[in-house]
Amino acid sequence: EKAAWTTPVRQDYVQSVLASGEIAADESLTVISEAAGKLTKVGFEEGGQIEASNIMAELDSQELQNSINEKTAALSAAQSNYNAVVTTNYQVAVQEVNKLKKELEIQKRDYEKNLALFQAGAISDSELQKLKDAISKLETDLKASEIRMKSYAPGGSEAAKQGALVAQARTNLESSRSDASKYSIKAPFSGVVVQKFVSEGQIIQSGAAIAEIAKSGKKYAEIKIDEKNAVYVKQGQPAYVYPSSNPDRKIKSQVSWISPVVDRASGTILVKIEIPESAASDFLLSMTVTAELVTAEFSQALVVDATYVARDADSGHVFVLDNGRAKQVYVKVTGEGAFVMIEPVIGLQAAAGESQPETEAPVLSEESILLYPEKLSDGDRVEKQENGGN
Repeated sequence: EKAAWTTPVRQDYVQSVLASGEIAADESLTVISEAAGKLTKVGFEEGGQIEASNIMAELDSQELQNSINEKTAALSAAQSNYNAVVTTNYQVAVQEVNKLKKELEIQKRDYEKNLALFQAGAISDSELQKLKDAISKLETDLKASEIRMKSYAPGGSEAAKQGALVAQARTNLESSRSDASKYSIKAPFSGVVVQKFVSEGQIIQSGAAIAEIAKSGKKYAEIKIDEKNAVYVKQGQPAYVYPSSNPDRKIKSQVSWISPVVDRASGTILVKIEIPESAASDFLLSMTVTAELVTAEFSQALVVDATYVARDADSGHVFVLDNGRAKQVYVKVTGEGAFVMIEPVIGLQAAAGESQPETEAPVLSEESILLYPEKLSDGDRVEKQENGGN
C-alpha cells in the first residue's frame, strides 16, 4: 500500500489561544450636531489632529439670528411695559389717591356744615342726602384708586404680572442665545479625527454624526475570548495580531486590557491588544483581525502537519515509516492549529484501553518519515507516495 507522507520540522513553536475581533480607536467619541441646518464650514480632515474647543463645523444661523432679534425686541417691549406700570402708572395712581382724599375731606367738612343747617331747618332732607351720596361715591372711588395704586407698586399684582412677562421674554431670549452655541460645533477634547461623516454645504438634522475622534492615535484589536480560556489570558501577555484576510501581515504586541466581566449572552471576555504605532496605518478602524494570545513558547520543538497526527485531546499517535512498515508511535500533542508540536511518549494507554508496552522511547526527528494515518495500522507494509505529502 502506498501512503502520503511528510517530515517534521525542528523550529520554535508558539502555543496560543486563537480569537477574532476588530480594530477600534482608543477612547473614541462620535461628535454630533445639536442643531439642524446647512453646514457653512467644515474645518477638519480625517486623520488630522484637533485641539479641545476648536470649532469643527458651523451651521447657517441666519434664521436663529432673526429669532434672537425678534426676542430682543420683545424683551425691550416687556421691560418698557413693566417700567410704565411701576413708575408712570404708579405715580399717576398715587396722585389720584391723594386728590380723592383731599376731595373727600372737603366734602365731609361741607357735610358737617350742612348738617347743622338741616337741623335748624334751613335746608331740605334731599339736599343733605345729595351730600351723603357725594361722600359715598368719593369713598368708593378712593378705595378703587388705592387698590389700583397697590397693584402698580413693586410687588403688586399688576407689577408682578408685567414682571413675569419680562422674565418670560428674557428666558426666551436666553434660550435662543444658548441655541446659538449649537451652531458652532466644537471638539470636546484634543485628539485625532478617525472618521469624517459630513462635508461643507451639506444639510443635516439635529443628532447627525459629524465625526469620530479619539483621544490619541492609538489603536487596539478588540477581541472576544471564550470564557473557558480565561485562565490562559494575562495582562502583558505576548500576542500576535493580523488582518483576518492577510495572515502574512502578522505583528507582535501584548495584551493591554482584560474585561473583568463575562458577556453572558456570548460567554466571552473582551480583551484589548494595542497595535504598535509603527503598524497602525496597516490596521484600519473596524478591520476584522485575528489574534493569537501566546500561552507558551518552545525552543526548537518538533512541529508537524496536524493531519498526520491521530489524536485524542492532548495525546495521540503517528505512524513512522520503519523498514517498509508503519510503526505506531505514541506522542504528546501540543497545540490546536494546522501545525502542532509532538513529543514521543511510552506507557500510554492505547485506544482499546490496553497499556502500551514499556519499550525504549522511539526516536522522532526531522529525518522521520510520517505517514498519513488514515486506514493504517501498526505493522502494515507500506510504501511512500512518490509525490510526497498530501
